[in-house]
Amino acid sequence: MNKWKWWFIANVGLIALTVGHFKFDLSQLLLDADSTYLTFVIIGISLLTSATMYFKQTDMHWFASDAVLSIGMVGTLFGFLLVLGQSFSEIDTSSIESMTEAISTLASGMSTALVTSLVGLVASLWLKLQLVILES
Repeated sequence: MNKWKWWFIANVGLIALTVGHFKFDLSQLLLDADSTYLTFVIIGISLLTSATMYFKQTDMHWFASDAVLSIGMVGTLFGFLLVLGQSFSEIDTSSIESMTEAISTLASGMSTALVTSLVGLVASLWLKLQLVILES
């Protein structure tokens, strides 16, 4: 019975990813929002982990579910470093172009930080839910 529950949860995640890709152009959204491309690493690890856990659950699957969360947090730090390192280093407050560039860099860094965190959290929850279902 638990295999059916796992199958349902795994497919809900795959369907959500597919609908997001085709209906909302999720791939392009992630490309635009994440300058580090860590969201694609997170998604790849999640899909690979989900595909292999049906046959045998190991500690490596639990590690992967924590790793995607950690990679999301690393992306958050990269985003903040991008904001703090480049936005204010050579800013000229009297120049509109300089201020526009600083705001653009600030927005890019913040989107990287938030998107990687969100994708890491969702992927980690999706994997952990599958693991708990299979182990119960």
